[in-house]
Amino acid sequence: MVYRKAFTIIELLVVIGIIGLLISLMLPAVQSARSAAHRTRSQSNLRQLGTALSLHHDNQGHYPPGYTAKVGSSGTDPQTLDAPPGWGWGSYLLAYLDHVPLAEQLDRSLSCWHPSNASLVRTEIQVFLNPAAPNQGGTIQVLGSSGQVLATFGRSHYVANSGHDEAWAYDPPLASWTGVANGPFYRNSRVHSGMVTDGLSNTVFLGEHTTISDKTWVGVVPGAEVCPVDPHRFPAYHDFRSRRCRNRHTCLSVLALRGDSRQARCRRSVCRLVLLHVSAN
Repeated sequence: MVYRKAFTIIELLVVIGIIGLLISLMLPAVQSARSAAHRTRSQSNLRQLGTALSLHHDNQGHYPPGYTAKVGSSGTDPQTLDAPPGWGWGSYLLAYLDHVPLAEQLDRSLSCWHPSNASLVRTEIQVFLNPAAPNQGGTIQVLGSSGQVLATFGRSHYVANSGHDEAWAYDPPLASWTGVANGPFYRNSRVHSGMVTDGLSNTVFLGEHTTISDKTWVGVVPGAEVCPVDPHRFPAYHDFRSRRCRNRHTCLSVLALRGDSRQARCRRSVCRLVLLHVSAN
């Protein structure tokens, strides 16, 4: 009689059990390492953005505007007074983020949603993306009140701080946000370091905004509406039947941060922050 050398069923089950145990022990470590890598990457992105802000200030004498708008010009949205050209703070940092060719190709004499700029503003720029964010993808669709696509822009998981108040939500709308927006970035802002009275190391400039709504590095489109990524978190702002927003929130690049009620600051539990003294390192 010839006997074959092989595992018994019991031995096979024991081996499978050991392998399963080892995998269960390794998975948490792998996930922890991955999370640590994502945090490091996001912190590096914020540091690069902070450095770009400092370079822009050094070269231009002020930080970039939250976004630009020729209020009262043709195309002005009567509900918010947002208007062309709409270019946001992120677009003004491109030259300081090793994207000089892209910055030079953008036609800023036209609106950021103009067809001549359409292919350029869809560019996926890694420094604006958080690898751990749930809303991935290199682009976002900017929608109007009836759900029509107004533009397709490159995504950003980081936004600029416009202060405590949502200056874009006033009724009647404000032509100028000066004196209302107490953050360093708002419509047509030209803030320089001497105007940051709380001190650069105490003021929020940028932060992650990855789980609320889609944002962009490009700018703001008049008449656009921004829905929450997860409408169940903010049911009052979402029409579940039509799948459209019920609020007019056009700010695709800036955000009102809630924090200390007296100063333009943000609790560290709210978001990862760029405090400008960090960006100088």
